Amino acid sequence: MHPNSQIDPDLLLGALHKAFKRHDMLALLQAARFVRLEGISMPAWCLDTYEEVLSGILNGAKGTPGKGNRVFGNFRKDYIRTVRASAYLYVMAWKANPHSYPDMPQRVIQKWFDGKIQWSPEGYMEASRYAQEALKGRKPYLCNARTIRNAATGMDLPIRWGRWEVEESLGLRGEGCIFGPPPGRPPKHILEFLQEYTDKG
Repeated sequence: MHPNSQIDPDLLLGALHKAFKRHDMLALLQAARFVRLEGISMPAWCLDTYEEVLSGILNGAKGTPGKGNRVFGNFRKDYIRTVRASAYLYVMAWKANPHSYPDMPQRVIQKWFDGKIQWSPEGYMEASRYAQEALKGRKPYLCNARTIRNAATGMDLPIRWGRWEVEESLGLRGEGCIFGPPPGRPPKHILEFLQEYTDKG
């Protein structure tokens, strides 16, 4: 463990590598942020990916057959899949514990705050529908509910370390973005509900 860290770098980077292998593209950026802040060496799986991308750019890479014929189309597709899967997985995490609402799509949080939807621990189909509604008008992420649910197949809930910062840097989190709570404090009825949930637990 690095002397300045309370996090075991091997455990965190191992978890991020596992997430990346399951097509979570943001895990790569989380790993890069972690090694920079900790002043430690970047793991081979990160270096190999960055080298592949940079080499392709320098060599004027062409599109990949079967990937929309766009340069690095496979990375782009995995990024889109990551955003869709995150929307679904964040809603499912809220269903498991309503205190995790700040990770959810902002539109879903606002509906909950406005009393237009109610928290319930059940319903993966409901979660995919909420995620779909949250991504409406958000090209290129919008798609049907089943596609969103399928995007999350094989993926786990995103690793928390550095996730918010990476999402913010990509314009995915913050006011008017896809993820994160609207500005201001939650309404009184939500705070009371969260307190009751905590007291029961």
